[in-house]
Amino acid sequence: MRIGLAALLAILILLDFVLAGLVLSEEEANYSQAPKYENAWHLGRSIDIQAVDPLIQALKDNDSVVRMEAVYALGETKDACALDPLIQALEDNDSAVRRAAAYVLGESNDARAVDPLIQALKDNDRVVRRAVVYALGELNDVRAVDPLIQALKDNNKDLRWAAAYALGEINDVRTVDPLIQALEDKDSDVRSAAAYALRETKDARAIDVLIQALNDNDSVVRMAAADALRAIKDLRTVAPFIQALKENDSDVRRNAAYELGEISDARAVGPLIQALKDNDSVVRRAAAFALGEIDDARAVDPLILTLKDNDRNVRSAAADALGVINDVRAVDALVQTLMDNDSVVRRASVYALGELNDVRAVDPLIQVLNDTDTDNDVRWAAADALGEINDARAVGPLIQALKDNDSQLKQSACDALREFNDKHAVDPFIQALRDNDSYVRSNAAYALGRIKDARAVDPLILALRDNDSHIRWAAYLALGEIKDARAVDPLIQVLRDNDNDVRWASAFALREMKDTRALELVIQALKDNDSDVRSGAVYALRETKDARALEPIIQALKDNDWYVRKLAADALGEIKDTRAVDPLIQALKDNDSDEAAYALGEIRDTRAVDPLIHALKDNNIGLTQLTPSKMNNSDILYMILSPGE
Repeated sequence: MRIGLAALLAILILLDFVLAGLVLSEEEANYSQAPKYENAWHLGRSIDIQAVDPLIQALKDNDSVVRMEAVYALGETKDACALDPLIQALEDNDSAVRRAAAYVLGESNDARAVDPLIQALKDNDRVVRRAVVYALGELNDVRAVDPLIQALKDNNKDLRWAAAYALGEINDVRTVDPLIQALEDKDSDVRSAAAYALRETKDARAIDVLIQALNDNDSVVRMAAADALRAIKDLRTVAPFIQALKENDSDVRRNAAYELGEISDARAVGPLIQALKDNDSVVRRAAAFALGEIDDARAVDPLILTLKDNDRNVRSAAADALGVINDVRAVDALVQTLMDNDSVVRRASVYALGELNDVRAVDPLIQVLNDTDTDNDVRWAAADALGEINDARAVGPLIQALKDNDSQLKQSACDALREFNDKHAVDPFIQALRDNDSYVRSNAAYALGRIKDARAVDPLILALRDNDSHIRWAAYLALGEIKDARAVDPLIQVLRDNDNDVRWASAFALREMKDTRALELVIQALKDNDSDVRSGAVYALRETKDARALEPIIQALKDNDWYVRKLAADALGEIKDTRAVDPLIQALKDNDSDEAAYALGEIRDTRAVDPLIHALKDNNIGLTQLTPSKMNNSDILYMILSPGE
């Protein structure tokens, strides 16, 4: 038996839906006066027998890939009948199948799986043992605590760190002392996992050792320890860090400042303000960062003074912090810092002004943008900041920046212009549609689509005749965003254009506008010689929500281009009209069975169950049929049903 991924998924969708009592065939809905949920239960049982039993049988297939697929699919059914066969799969002769069984049992939330999984901790494959440890953590059963504590002592480091994480999931008081000991493990991954698990316990007994772990030589362990201390939320976690600001070791003082910022307790503001005067610049920088994280207005004036620190990194950190605190008292000082002799500081000040979003910064930022003598990265930042402030005075300078020789500045200006939604910016953008530079014209069109002002419709219709396809493309998208009826006739005319890209983009815009007058011409586009145009037409028809679109989309299931057929199946799955069921069942026999199966699953009509089960037995459907091109359109199915690491 070769199992098709899409057919499996469709059956599982149908099974889940019917078991919920949400769909009944007409015959079954009328055959009895019994309550609706009772009829749904009987229907669910019938599908259970049809779908689950073949999957259980597939666990005996000679092909280990088939057995593994069956394990994951049975896990998706959530059917109690699958538990014992899945437990038996823990003894499969293929390690990948055993690993899959462990993962699925972990997701089953069934306590009957605990003891078999504990036995599976003796598996001779380390990857399987790790999967078992994961599963025991997911089941969150106290019976697993002692075996997992023993696993903390295993010779394999991967098993030790997996056991630490699992103990964190179970969160039993017995785990605290063993996890504290694991903080001294020779492997940093194990130590970080132990810190993570102690965070989950939130047990105050771990505070002292976690404070010591803040000085671990591995940064991941230090971060995990800090996370754990924050999670414990014990009053004792702040005082040791404040005291550490006075230690002789500058590394200790620096780490303490950073951790106080992460904890974000207001009691630390005063000590951190004092730390802005530390004789070590690294500590001062950490203090500035921490004050930004705590976001307390008391820090604004001290941070403004720190903008004059003799170390550029400290000044930069102070500017960053002022941007985070977002207090307008900092605007004038940050504007002055735009003249700092260091580009790193100037860039940080520019970004901070963007965060403050104060119109007083617009003219100074425009000056920075226009200053060709300053560092390019500062000009990039100025463009970004002007986009954040969104003041119409910046439109002209940003449009000029699109003509700059620096490609990154052009991109930053482009991104900034796309942020504008100010009606005052419409006229400059309309004027830019006539600029000699095609890059300027295309970005002006994109911006007008974002603003959605009706004044732009006629100029954008004119742009449909631009010689540059990029401008025409942008104009189509913009008209689709504005959704003004005046654009329908021009867009319909474009469907007759000789250029394939033009016709495709027109269909896309008509899809956005959802104007039914265009329906007939879009249907005609399904007969176009170019497959891109036909795929665009399917895309447009799907979005019209017009009943007349159904039959043309069904006909597109027979298109000679696989991508058009895929889009048609996807569209029918989204429309969910039961008239598409029979054509999709017929499509199961074609080469695009995966897409048809998925669509049938979405429609959730019980007529599809037997054909889908038949597809499970079709030797032409399965992993061997997922060629690279097909995989691109079935990747989500593969991800759902394939084993993870």
